[in-house]
Amino acid sequence: MQKLFWLLFVTSVIWGTSLPGIQIPILGTFYPLRIMLLLIFVGAFLFRKRLISNTVPAKRTYILWLIILFYGFLTVFWSIDQFVAISSQIIYITAFLVIFTCIAFVKDKIKLIIISKSYLINVWIIGLLSIYESFSGNFLYESGVRYLNTYNTLGFNTPVLFFYNINNLATFMAISLPICFIASEHMKLKWLNKLTIFLLCTFVVFLIDSRAALIAIFIFLLLYLLFQFEFKKILIYLFLSLLVVQYFSDVIFQSEVWEITNSVDSDNIRIRIWTNTLMAASDTYFIGFGPGNGPIANNMFQYVNTEDIFAIHNYFLEILMELGFVGFICFNLWLFLMFWGLNKMRKRKSNNRYIYNLLLIFIFQYLILSICASSITEMYFIWLIFGLCVASLNFPKD
Repeated sequence: MQKLFWLLFVTSVIWGTSLPGIQIPILGTFYPLRIMLLLIFVGAFLFRKRLISNTVPAKRTYILWLIILFYGFLTVFWSIDQFVAISSQIIYITAFLVIFTCIAFVKDKIKLIIISKSYLINVWIIGLLSIYESFSGNFLYESGVRYLNTYNTLGFNTPVLFFYNINNLATFMAISLPICFIASEHMKLKWLNKLTIFLLCTFVVFLIDSRAALIAIFIFLLLYLLFQFEFKKILIYLFLSLLVVQYFSDVIFQSEVWEITNSVDSDNIRIRIWTNTLMAASDTYFIGFGPGNGPIANNMFQYVNTEDIFAIHNYFLEILMELGFVGFICFNLWLFLMFWGLNKMRKRKSNNRYIYNLLLIFIFQYLILSICASSITEMYFIWLIFGLCVASLNFPKD
């Protein structure tokens, strides 16, 4: 029964708003994930089950996220579009409740492995469906209409499924590798499982031709080998670095990161979007435009020509623009404390060290993939993995 519950929960998290739900004015759609979260908290209240954890990592998460949510509610009063702000705030609350659920119920490695295996099943389904979409040209969801005439280097359609944007699908496939490897480690034929899921995720990202996702996969491979075979770390590091430089030199040396000094006159559209975002946010002294109002503000305040593209494509800048310095500092502090905790636990001799290695790799991948998609706020699978990161810091020492 426990395995079935987590399979349903993880599936509802990954598929998110693509599943049918009940439309509620202002509050948005009451889809399966929100229904499950409601049932969890109602059940906990009725059966008097304590959900709040007293551990330090949990308390830090509660405090920092409650500040983020409280300030998000304040920004609604001066936001450009209050309807969008309220709807987006509900999304943030849903994300926090996903994290909260992981902290409340994932008390040991066994539950984390169960969740990871449920996650792995979904990755296989989504990966195979993506390959089908690409090779057949038959899009399974309405979002595929946007990509009817978009082809990859092999001449096939770029898959998108229910992710609306191909970069969102690429983000999912790349960032899922750590969780899939945790699941594979505790299965029969673990090395075969690891190899096949790695090839599946890499192939789907290749079909999409997402540079950031490809770099995230290389980061995963590099760090995984370094953590697993530390006595060979120098040779592996040099070898893979040469491969990355050789095959992705155009990505590295012409990427958005290195062009930031040329932002105003840059031909790179993302750099111009980021520049416009910073200039618009500074006009309000970084108090924030309100949840979900970042693209609206970029449309209203055009300091740099963004060619009618207003989505920020950088989650850190998105938080800074929408939730101001308060949200930006709290989120980054939460991320840093999580990274510091995972790295500290990774260095200990423990049966959980393998898990901490992979969750730490997830953090590194996140830093790259936060600029891949237009926004990750509604990518609940990322908040699920963040929740597992915090929960793992509470595991019993062994």
